Amino acid sequence: MGSSPTPYAKLDIYMELIYFISGILTVGTVYGVLLLRKVKSSHTELLEESSRLYSLTQITQDEIAGKFDSVRDQLIEVLDNNEKLRKQMSDDAYMGNTELNQRITELAKTFNKQGLNNKKLFDVADSQFRKINSDVQILNGTIKKFQDDPNLKARY
Repeated sequence: MGSSPTPYAKLDIYMELIYFISGILTVGTVYGVLLLRKVKSSHTELLEESSRLYSLTQITQDEIAGKFDSVRDQLIEVLDNNEKLRKQMSDDAYMGNTELNQRITELAKTFNKQGLNNKKLFDVADSQFRKINSDVQILNGTIKKFQDDPNLKARY
């Protein structure tokens, strides 16, 4: 006749089910923790790269501002010298015309040289700003990818 299950057989089945469920939960938890560590690591790297680019931008901006101030001071000096020459020529119209012409020629050369230096400085500044803008666009694109990634959103 049919043997009825012992009361412990049902208990054994429940215990096995509990062990199975706890095993699945443990594996899921461990996998989730590992995945979170990986995402945190990539997020930290992205923040470090962003910080580095921001620091580079600030350093470049400070350098350009310093060079700009130097060039501005030199231009002011050239303008002051030009004004002194103009005044000297009006006060002493006939004396030392040759010397004044030489001095004007020197100042014109200096002014032209300074203009070339300014052009080089602005070319460097322009290329740096283009590079920084490109880096910022790349960084924005990367951040956008992270924001739009449905898998990343689903994880959190």
